[in-house]
Amino acid sequence: MTGDPAGHPYVIRVRGHVDMVWAARFPGFTVTHDAGGTTTFSGTVVDQAGLYGLISRFRDSGLALISIEPAEWGDTGDAR
Repeated sequence: MTGDPAGHPYVIRVRGHVDMVWAARFPGFTVTHDAGGTTTFSGTVVDQAGLYGLISRFRDSGLALISIEPAEWGDTGDAR
């Protein structure tokens, strides 16, 4: 992480098509259902501590993580 106040974009995939209600539990993230039966959360994480907190929220919510990938600007949100 570079310490950029805007943070760094991430694409997080979980197993299954989760209900869109989940979007409210992850503010600032776009939730997209993928054709392969997964759900993608795209958004920005401020720093490393924020990333670990986000991972904990996924775990605590019972969502099965498939991948967490840093993205380039423009690869998140409406571009997904």
